[in-house]
Order: sequence, then structure tokens, then C-alpha cells
Amino acid sequence: MLLPLRRFGALFLLLATAFAGPSVAQDTDTLPQEADMLLWCSSALHLLGVATENETEAGNYFAASQMLVEKAAETLMAAEIPSEDVEGIVALYDERVVTDFESGGELPYTSDACIAALDLQGL
Repeated sequence: MLLPLRRFGALFLLLATAFAGPSVAQDTDTLPQEADMLLWCSSALHLLGVATENETEAGNYFAASQMLVEKAAETLMAAEIPSEDVEGIVALYDERVVTDFESGGELPYTSDACIAALDLQGL
């Protein structure tokens, strides 16, 4: 239950900043390429976790999503993105992934790229 709450918090932050002013000023096009891929894959895996009815499978998707979002946060912090902007950026990627899937077009990252980003050999 903790992982969906993370997404709820990001959504709340995004809505709050939409009415309070531009504190999440980062445009996703200006983020480092690695962070873009990690965030997109994290959101895609989270979406798969929400969509599956198998509880074990959903848990695996959520855990993988969390691993990638943590790696992305490290990348964003190294790029000097303010920590208070990170949750809002995650919420932007959640929206972007839904739009990408709904468009039916080519996705920006393959499932192989997302799996490779997990770097499971290092565990």
C-alpha cells in the first residue's frame, strides 16, 4: 500500500503547485537522458502493476518501479534538480506514460531498456 501512496503524494504535490505557482518548473525535456528513461520506465512499470489483477505480479511491478524511481531521484539530485521538484516530476511522468500508451504510437523506451535499467545483475 505504500507505493500507491507515493503516487498519491506526487499527484497532490502536482495539483498544489498548479494552483500555487510554478515550483515544479522543470520541463521533462530538459532532464538528463538517463533520468528521463528511468522515470518513464518507473511510471510504465507502476501502470502495469495497477493494471494487473495478480497480486504477486503487481507487487513485483511496484517493487521494480520503486527501484527505478529511486535511481532516477539520485540522477536528478546529481543534476542539481531541487529535491522538492522530484515528486512533481514523477507525477508528470505518470501522466506522460498514460498518454504514450493511449496514443498507440511508438513508445520512447522498450521493455528491454526498462529491464536493463533495473540492473538486476548488481543485486
